[in-house]
Amino acid sequence: MTEECNKGSCEQESQSQCGSKGSGCEMTDMMMHLADQAWSQLMIEKMKAEFEKVRGEKMSKIAAASIEVSIAKWEHKMGGKMKCQEGKDKLKAAFMG
Repeated sequence: MTEECNKGSCEQESQSQCGSKGSGCEMTDMMMHLADQAWSQLMIEKMKAEFEKVRGEKMSKIAAASIEVSIAKWEHKMGGKMKCQEGKDKLKAAFMG
C-alpha cells in the first residue's frame, strides 16, 4: 500500500482496494514515478547539449586521445610501454590544450 492510500487520499476507492493491482493509487504512483524519470532523462539530455556547446570541441579531442591511448595500450600490452607513455603524453596535452 502506498503512503497516500494509507492517509486516505485515494478517496474514490475503498481502503481494501487501495494498493491492489490496477488501483487508482498504484496507477497514479506509477505515473508520478515515470514523470520523475522523464524529468531526469530530459535534464541529462539538456546537460549533454550544454556540455557539447560549451566544451564539445575539447571533449572531442580528449575522447580521441583516450581512444588512441586505449588502442596503443591493447596493441602493445606486452612490451609497448614506450608507445603507451607517448599516448599518455598526448592525453595530457589534450587536457592542457
